[in-house]
Amino acid sequence: MRGVERMKTPPTNKKQKIVCVGLPKTGTLSLCHALKKLGFSTKHGGLYSCSEEKIKKVLNKKDAIVEIYGLINFEKIKEWFPDARLIWTKRKLETWLVSCEKQFGHHRKISEYIKHGRERRFGQAYFDEEFFKEIFLNFNKRVEDYKALRPSENILEMDITKGDGYEKLCPFLDVPLPFPEFPHKNKSHAKKPSR
Repeated sequence: MRGVERMKTPPTNKKQKIVCVGLPKTGTLSLCHALKKLGFSTKHGGLYSCSEEKIKKVLNKKDAIVEIYGLINFEKIKEWFPDARLIWTKRKLETWLVSCEKQFGHHRKISEYIKHGRERRFGQAYFDEEFFKEIFLNFNKRVEDYKALRPSENILEMDITKGDGYEKLCPFLDVPLPFPEFPHKNKSHAKKPSR
């Protein structure tokens, strides 16, 4: 059996809900693939402009949500699903800014659809270092404040860019360690993009 295959037996506690609370470019796609390999049905992307009813329907069908709606509205999701487990994907500000500049920089041509989506999510379509720095600091403070008020809640902090993987994720989700290597998707090296 190869180490990258999906678990053949789904976890015993599949009724739990998992919400990724992490900014884009913090390992969210890697987390999505890891959860899928653990047997969790996962939704990644496409929900940021949906109604609450649509989100509830998706969450009733899926085990995990790893996308922008969970990031923006994790407090609301915890009201709907009080036992949901939150996974906060983090990384250093400096490397996050470099990765965001590569992804959202003016050097990349984007469609009107993507432009509109970025404006809805971030307030603007293209990278601006000061603006993105403010997003990062404000969001992390929001999660820290939430966590400080609920010390007994199920919140896991992961820095996938620093090597956090299954050894941290699996005990948090009460599932066995299945694979030797954690998936790393969209891996970026901290070099500024050429202009």
